[in-house]
Formats: sequence, structure tokens, C-alpha cells
Amino acid sequence: MSTLKEKSIGKRSSDNSSRLKTLSTSSSHSVVQKNSGVENTGMAGAITDIQTTLHNINNRLDRLETVNKNLEEIKNDIYARDGLDHRLKTLADEAHGIDSDVHTVKEENVRLRLELDLLKSVVMRMDKKITDMDKEIISLKSRSMRDNVLVHNFPYAPNEDLMTAVPIAIKEQLGIDVEFVRIHRNGMRRGSDSRPVSITEKLQNRSAKDAILKAQKAKKALGTRLPFHITAQEPIPVVEDRKRLYDISESFRKDNQQTRVVKDKLILPSGEEYEDVVPMMKNSDVLKFDADTLSQLNTVETFSTPEVEREGNVMFATGAKTYSASDVETVYRKVCCDPKSASAHHRILVYRFRDERDGKIRQNYHDDGEYGAGRRLLKYMTDNEITNSTIVITKHDSGRYIGYQRFQILEDLVCDIENELDS
Repeated sequence: MSTLKEKSIGKRSSDNSSRLKTLSTSSSHSVVQKNSGVENTGMAGAITDIQTTLHNINNRLDRLETVNKNLEEIKNDIYARDGLDHRLKTLADEAHGIDSDVHTVKEENVRLRLELDLLKSVVMRMDKKITDMDKEIISLKSRSMRDNVLVHNFPYAPNEDLMTAVPIAIKEQLGIDVEFVRIHRNGMRRGSDSRPVSITEKLQNRSAKDAILKAQKAKKALGTRLPFHITAQEPIPVVEDRKRLYDISESFRKDNQQTRVVKDKLILPSGEEYEDVVPMMKNSDVLKFDADTLSQLNTVETFSTPEVEREGNVMFATGAKTYSASDVETVYRKVCCDPKSASAHHRILVYRFRDERDGKIRQNYHDDGEYGAGRRLLKYMTDNEITNSTIVITKHDSGRYIGYQRFQILEDLVCDIENELDS
């Protein structure tokens, strides 16, 4: 029994052992198969990665080839005959030439600036000399006229003999015996209804001149009306400047300020000499303006009329609205800096504005050699109540005299420019 039982147990053990071996073998085969599947899957993935990497490398190589072609094209563009390198060299050569030209221009500019400064100095010196010469000429004229008198409003007579008629009239009206070296009328009669042309008389005795003027003054003091009027003859510039001073003196009188005209000066109540708020400008004054001053003048808005021509004489007006003496001077300076006006024979200034400080009218004029024009234009502005305006008349003379019609032309220009300013 025990043997059978042991055999049975042994057999069972053997069977179990055989069964375990079979399981082990099958299990072993199963593990091998599983490991082989895993290895195949990993291999496939690696191949796929390698293929992807190779594809990427090919793409990069293609791009590099494209870049290389582009570089070759750029290289050709740079180093070809008409390429960038050639053009850069050409530009470099041109730049060198330009630099040389700029250097030359700078040197010429310095030289021209020196020449311009020299010319300015010469012009200013000449302008001063001309001013001095004008004064000397006026002085010479004054001395040559010291024995002369002018007779105004002396009536015409048929076949008149002035050498006889005038001394007789002076004797009858003033009680003075006079003799003349020369006597003549100062021009032709303008019309049958016009005022008589004045008469110039050169006295033999200079002392008779003072006696005539003194006797005439005494007659006026008594209220005696004379048929003619006698004045000392003086150069026109002296007479016109004095008239202007009397006009200014009258403006002071209206403000209850007493002034005195002494020769060519106006003496103020304080005893000081009157000076124009806006002095007359000369070409030498214009040449002293620097670039900043000229730039500021160009910002001022002005208006000009078309040119008017008569017998070769050319005139036009330039004006602007002004409210102070500073405004007036700015407009005047701008006009004088304009080449058309700078080269003109006359630049007639006339202005009239209401002072914002006290509400009073300030007015004045400069004839600039066109004697009588400034006073007439200022009167025109006053009569037409034109205020806050500055007008400069530019006049180029041709040498042909156009007489009194020029004043009408000037008044028309003032009217035109004022209409333009008010529009």
C-alpha cells in the first residue's frame, strides 16, 4: 500500500514535473515571441525616424542649394562689369569729385562773401559821400541865392517889363527903392485862369532883401493885404524840409505843445531837437540789415498796385495796415529792401495811424526828393479819413517831366492800395 501510494505519488510528481516543463517551455516560447514583437516595433519606429530625418535633410539641402544660387546671383550682381561693386566704385569716385567741388564752392563762397562785404562797404561809403555832396550843393545853392527874392502872385501884363514893373510895385506897396541885376518868371503860364508863375529877382544890394521882408512883415501885422507876396529864395530841399517841420509843429500845436522852427530844426518845448520816429532810409541803411532782420521783414504782409507808366516814368504803391510807429518802420524797411524799390529814384513814405496808447492820430511823410508829394498825399489821406495805413510810393524817373499830373497819379495809387487793404 505504501509502495503503491509512493508510486502513485511519484507518478503524479513526474506528471506534474512534465507538465511544469511543458508550461515552462510554452511560457519560454511565449516570452521569446513577445520580445521579438517588441523589437520589430522599435525597429520600425527607428526606421521611420531615420526616413523623416533624411527627408528633412533633403529639404534643407534644397534650401541651401537655393541660397547658394541666390548668393551666386548676388555675387554676379556685385562683381559683374555693371554690378553693384562697379557702381559703388563709380559712386565713390563721383563722391570724391563732389567733395572736391564742394570744397571749391566753399572757397568761392568765402571769396564772394568777402567781395560782397567789400562792395557793401564801398556802397555805404559812396552813399555817405553822396549825402555830403548833396549838403555841399545845397549850401552852394543857398549862398548863390542869398541876394535873391521870389515874388509870388504878381499879376501878368501884356508885353510885361518886369525890370520896370516890379520895382515900381514894391515902391508903391512897401515904400522901398530896389534895383535888380536880373529878373524873370520861373516858367510858362499854364492857363489864362491859373495863378501867375513866381518871379525870381536878383538884388543889386543885399541889404534891400532884409528891408523888403521886414516891411512886408510889418504890413501883415497891421492887417494890410498886399497884391503879391515876397519870400527869400532858397534851394527847394531847404524849403520843403522846412514846410515839413512846420506841418509837424502844427501837429504839436493841436496837442497844446509849443514848438519852434529854427532853420532846419524843430525845437520841442523841452529844448530838445525833434527827431523823426520813423527816419528816412538810405540805401546804406538797408545794406546793414542782417539775415535775421530780412527774414522777419518777409513775414510782414503787404499789398502792391500794378505799375503805372507815364512818359517812361514808372510808379506803383505798396501798403499795409499799421497800428504803431514800429509797424510803420517795418513796412518802410521791407519796401526799401525790395530790389524794385531799392533802385528807384524816390520812395515816398506817407503814414497815418491812431496811437493805441492815447488814441491820438500820428502822421508824417518823407518826400525822398519828390518834393510836395508827401504833403499832398498826407492831405489826401486826412481828407478821406484814412487811418491805420502806411503807404510807400515807388517812383522811377525817366528824365521826362510830367508836371502836376504825377500828383493825381500818386493820389490814385493811394486810393487803389487803400481799397485793397479794406477789401
